[in-house]
Amino acid sequence: MTAELSAFVLRYGDKDSALYQNVIKIVSMLVEKMMNDNSFGDMGIGGFIVLVDTIKILELGIYDHDSLQNRLNKLVKNSIEYDISKWKAYKAIEKLRFLKNFSNIEKYILYDL
Repeated sequence: MTAELSAFVLRYGDKDSALYQNVIKIVSMLVEKMMNDNSFGDMGIGGFIVLVDTIKILELGIYDHDSLQNRLNKLVKNSIEYDISKWKAYKAIEKLRFLKNFSNIEKYILYDL
């Protein structure tokens, strides 16, 4: 949630405010964590997706967007459970009940991230 909230402040906050300046510091810490850590707790990497998109949209040149995007792609790929037998534990089967044939599941999973 911190990454997503930080993205919101970057996008809509007053750049001259103390809040914005504090968020810039927080974003630097978040980017460092994203680039070097593989543990993102229960909230996962969702907030980082929003943050990286915001960095790109705002063209914040203090970050290498290509490196951030490549790392994020890797994190997304690594977060996907490819063993279908484990999906029941994640309740993914309920969410993917629209799939008629699980043998075709590979076309729904992005291997090229």
